Amino acid sequence: MITIGGSFFILSLAVSAVFVPELRPLHAAQAAMYVVAIVLSVRAPRWGYFIGVSLAGFWDLVAMFGSPSFAYLIAEPGRPDLILQALAWLASLAVVVGSIIGYRRLSVKSPRDAGSFALAFLMTTALLVGATALLAPTYLSHLAGILHPHWPWTGA
Repeated sequence: MITIGGSFFILSLAVSAVFVPELRPLHAAQAAMYVVAIVLSVRAPRWGYFIGVSLAGFWDLVAMFGSPSFAYLIAEPGRPDLILQALAWLASLAVVVGSIIGYRRLSVKSPRDAGSFALAFLMTTALLVGATALLAPTYLSHLAGILHPHWPWTGA
């Protein structure tokens, strides 16, 4: 699930980059982070799972609560760019679910895993925020939107 979801997410970033060239550097940075999650989930599973949940989970939270994309999708369900974003959201959700399932299957777990997960979450969040601030600062408002989550499609 991690490899398939991550790969589809990377593909959606590439398609988006074709149509929104100003986001290419940010999408390249995001894709690199997903590659790290995919590779680590095979080579160092525990860290790969922590990064997968953190990275993909954060992206899904931003897409759902910080961006108006879901509201636009409900209003205009046939727009290809919004359909692509919804599919990317599902792909990231597959990474989250695959990472959780993978971690649950580990035969040895440690109380230190909670701290490792927190560290992974802080680092991936810092990388995403930093990359956005540096490469696409106009999109920082989407990240700020999750500090005050709301259901964008209800107008609340």
